[in-house]
Amino acid sequence: MREPRFLLAAVRNIVSLCRLSSDAPIVVGGAGFSIFPVAALRYLEADMGVCGEGEVAFPLLLDTLERGGDLSVIAGLCVPGQPVQHGCAERASLDGLPMPSPAFWRVPEGEEHDLWIPLQNRRGCPMKCSYCSTPALEGTLIRKHPVEAVVETIGRHAACGFDRFYFVDNTFNFPPDYAKALCRGIVNAGLKIRWRCILYPAFLDRELARLMAERGCAGVSLGFGSGEEKVLHRLNKGV
Repeated sequence: MREPRFLLAAVRNIVSLCRLSSDAPIVVGGAGFSIFPVAALRYLEADMGVCGEGEVAFPLLLDTLERGGDLSVIAGLCVPGQPVQHGCAERASLDGLPMPSPAFWRVPEGEEHDLWIPLQNRRGCPMKCSYCSTPALEGTLIRKHPVEAVVETIGRHAACGFDRFYFVDNTFNFPPDYAKALCRGIVNAGLKIRWRCILYPAFLDRELARLMAERGCAGVSLGFGSGEEKVLHRLNKGV
């Protein structure tokens, strides 16, 4: 916060380098892009972008490009000079989506002690706080990876030497039963890990706090909007 940087300048440089090396279409996406897709695409000078979640839309885009098909049917596609097609891309059930593989990580030598593997176990938030982009990006319906799949993913990472994780779910403790089941799954699998998460203050009880502490939680992030009731009301924040 003390030294803010405009991150898209570096991305535009990457796009330019890709352009010099290949004539393949350049597709951009992600959370930041999805908030300002038209302006970001214009600035980055890429060929197109996917607004919203890309697990379904991006493979469909690749298949359509390969077949020379009609791109206008792809929801969430953004092309230069036009609005996003059909709103955001499809928000798929997480049951059928794969969890990340430890093979994707390349740790620079000497930086191992700073690495916390980010994992997202659920998407969506029904809170609708006025300042938050999560409902626009992920929807208000909570979608969850099965606890067994999350624990198995942690185990595969642990077997490769990764033992610290950051659960980047917008509200780790909502729903509470899912969070408690995940804590129990970690210890039942015999995983010796440390982890961090983001908590919503209204859904933390003693049982969950105890489970988190016993199962390796090393720190939490808590957000507090204001101590003034009028401000909280305008933020649509209930705590």
